[in-house]
Amino acid sequence: IGYDSKPFPMAPGVAQARTEIGVQLDKHPGLFSAVVYSEGALAFSKFVKYDMLPDGAPYRHRLKDLKKVVAIGNPYREKDVVWDVDGKPARPGTQGISDDRLSMTPPWWREIAHKGDIYAENTADNAGEWKSSIYKIVQGQWTGGQDSMLSQVIEFVGNPFGEGFAAAMAIVSGIGFFGKRTEPHINYGGAGTTHAVQYLREGF
Repeated sequence: IGYDSKPFPMAPGVAQARTEIGVQLDKHPGLFSAVVYSEGALAFSKFVKYDMLPDGAPYRHRLKDLKKVVAIGNPYREKDVVWDVDGKPARPGTQGISDDRLSMTPPWWREIAHKGDIYAENTADNAGEWKSSIYKIVQGQWTGGQDSMLSQVIEFVGNPFGEGFAAAMAIVSGIGFFGKRTEPHINYGGAGTTHAVQYLREGF
């Protein structure tokens, strides 16, 4: 799927990819599967959640055709949904960095998420909320939602000690992640892709 994948602000590219998914589905009727990664996983997850799953959604009629998904490094990963294919799975109790995520992930939707991948392995605590607020800034969104930067600042004013510590932990985690050149997020080759291809080839 072709789209503008510039890292900041990310939201316009995600919206473009989401639109293009619909364009491709219009061109190609019948059964389909998908393998999606990082920003592409975000766009595809949003498409399924909002453009396919709800009653009356514009692509609800194509939901029956979607048979398999492998999502890799997905910011939309539901808490504790992970497919361990290479011995480096995200830790229990973690989720995608987005504050809006998938829920009730179907069994045919597989999530490959590595330990240390800040986009796909976010903690469900105050520090995780700060990471989500930073992620939303990358999306181009400063306000709106529980984990927006504005909401976090308001929480900080009400609880400066607890929220200050959480913010510091988020910053330390981010520095460590980018200091390693985002290795946990870009190192999904090898066994991960082999298992993904094998799973998609197994048929419906």
